[in-house]
Amino acid sequence: MPTFLKHDRHVKDSPGSAIDREPEVDPSQDYQLLLGYENNTHTVLRFRRRLDTCDHHDIPITNDTMRIIWAFHKHEPVGGAVGPNSLPQHENPNRGSQSLYLVQRADQLAPAPEETARVWELRNPTVEPPAPGDSIHWCRVFRIPTITRKHHLIRYEPLQGINGDTGLQHVVLYECQDNPAVEKIAETPGRPCFESQAPPLSCNTVVASWARGSEGFSFPPEAGYPLDSQNSRFYLMETHYSSPSDGNVAAMDGSGLRLYYTPELRRHDAGVISIGMDPNWRHIIPPGQDRVISSGHCVSACTKQAFAHGGINMFAVVMKTHKIGKQVALKHIRGSVEQPPIASDDNVDSDYQEYRKLQVPVRILPGDHLITQCTYNSSGRTAITLGGLNSREETCLVMGLYYPRQKALASCHSLPSLPTDTDKDSHYPNISKPYVKQVIDQCNYRRYSTEGWPGGTPIIELDGNHIEGAARSKVSRSSSPAVEESLSLSRYNSAARYTLNRVVIVLSVFLVWFNR
Repeated sequence: MPTFLKHDRHVKDSPGSAIDREPEVDPSQDYQLLLGYENNTHTVLRFRRRLDTCDHHDIPITNDTMRIIWAFHKHEPVGGAVGPNSLPQHENPNRGSQSLYLVQRADQLAPAPEETARVWELRNPTVEPPAPGDSIHWCRVFRIPTITRKHHLIRYEPLQGINGDTGLQHVVLYECQDNPAVEKIAETPGRPCFESQAPPLSCNTVVASWARGSEGFSFPPEAGYPLDSQNSRFYLMETHYSSPSDGNVAAMDGSGLRLYYTPELRRHDAGVISIGMDPNWRHIIPPGQDRVISSGHCVSACTKQAFAHGGINMFAVVMKTHKIGKQVALKHIRGSVEQPPIASDDNVDSDYQEYRKLQVPVRILPGDHLITQCTYNSSGRTAITLGGLNSREETCLVMGLYYPRQKALASCHSLPSLPTDTDKDSHYPNISKPYVKQVIDQCNYRRYSTEGWPGGTPIIELDGNHIEGAARSKVSRSSSPAVEESLSLSRYNSAARYTLNRVVIVLSVFLVWFNR
């Protein structure tokens, strides 16, 4: 029978790397061992501690992303070099770390299979890895399985290829509107999502979102996402692959999503709404800054027209930034009063972005104003960072799962606009009041981008490094030239690139002056 010796230990904060130093025994022992056992493959320990031990050697456990560090020795420990009770030095392969949600944690294990549950696997073909340090978005359209009536999606989880999840960054599943282009591509193994001259695909409503680090998501017992061949026959799966700088990635194949669905309908249809900054190059983050804040707005005018009288109940969120994102918050304003944040994370990890389950669903009423606020640290970069889909670019989005589903508003994004002679005197950044009224009056809710506080005064005080969103209509998911501006400046012709570079230089100078 194994013997378990447990000590609460810490590493002193001192110059130099602490990763190879033995953690010291903590004077305050705050961990309680509950059980321990081992078998032929595993050693299992179960313990507990208070969320906040009031011990300066311990990190409080909060709703933020927590980083767990682990190490083990391949032999039974008999003492290290320091003394009989010291730890032997572990080998490099036997240590690592993992980001986790320890509080707002979604159900990680699939529920017991229902007798009526069915499985739908969506897999990609073999996809050649992108160039070292680059990324690719692969789009494949799937036809819904043969069903004669509405079913509910109750869980989804990732499918890894033969090479594991190496290079796989995120997968998003969209519901499509039927059109000839969608039906044609459904007969193929897919294509790069932003292929030049490809016809537009009307696939805009997010059904599922998986990001690296997530183990899947189970819907609550009272809700499921509706699958109905009478409404939508096709679904587009967008997969983001990336290659490390050394290019040490094999071909990606077989990755995708596994969906569980059932004809036993739950009480509510669930939906997904995306809130934040549109992933577009107009989202500009200056370099060399410890703290830059970007805010994307879903204004009250949109929720007032889109949501039913009783509103919606948001029960889970996933927060999305890329490499320099440090903090994300989904703020909630009703009238002139700011409510408690729906969700916030002051320690986001771009490689661990999964749905976090809210402890209690949050009611969002018609007329409520939602703000996704992201904080970035660009101190390690010497050039501006643009918004976009690639990992080198940045994004600021929160996707919220909710019920009951409404079909009007799937994406509620904002986007900084470029200055023109006609709107420079506007109350809003680079946007005119008549244009704001026109956008609201002609709101295309399925692909609508919003801006802050039409006709009113901003509620939140902004500091010098705050980039505020303004209105622009969002185009359909497409590979047409209309959307190339959101991918990279290099795809423009030489004349357009010259004009845009002048604008970016002007904006960069303005930001430097504004931050003085």
